[in-house]
Amino acid sequence: MLYSGTDENGRYGVGVVLSKEMKKNVVKVEIKSCRVMKVKLCCERHNLNVVSAHAPRVGCDEEVKNRFWKQMNEMITPIEVEERLVIGGDLNGHIGRSRENISRIHGGHGMGEMNEEGELIVDFALSFDLALNNTFFISKNYATYISGGRQMQIDFLLCKRNHLVEVKNCEIIKGETVSPQHRLVVSDFLIRRVAQEAKRPRDETEF
Repeated sequence: MLYSGTDENGRYGVGVVLSKEMKKNVVKVEIKSCRVMKVKLCCERHNLNVVSAHAPRVGCDEEVKNRFWKQMNEMITPIEVEERLVIGGDLNGHIGRSRENISRIHGGHGMGEMNEEGELIVDFALSFDLALNNTFFISKNYATYISGGRQMQIDFLLCKRNHLVEVKNCEIIKGETVSPQHRLVVSDFLIRRVAQEAKRPRDETEF
């Protein structure tokens, strides 16, 4: 487990967990704060960037929110066009079910209405042409956070929009026991090789 945390109040931290086989493929670990980190992996002929993020909650100071999204921008900008990218995290915003004017990055499957924090998520996704994986797959329940009778979709997996074809599913798993309020968001990826190796089997990676 590669981990960054916590803040001075001991409340925040992000991490990436790898299998023993994937551990040897780590090229670089970059940490921005207790809210943002990135692990770069070399997988066959592809570089895979895995970002773990924890956005400030509703009601947090605007300076804290701005700092988080600035760190996210700084983390994603250097990634090369051909490299794979997976972002997973508690982004603490509601993006809603509507995909009007954002159909490229929103698949139309979600819940509720967009709020201010959700607008920040959408703006970020549009800026880097990232697909919100959760919204492109039909589910019986899109809630990733349940507390006090409230159900919300605030945890997301994102990838580059032009690599969305490699995402084979994205689902919510109930029964997570470490943090019972949150539900796990899981995706399967089939990463395509470069054209000259098209006849060989594809890399299969699960997150």
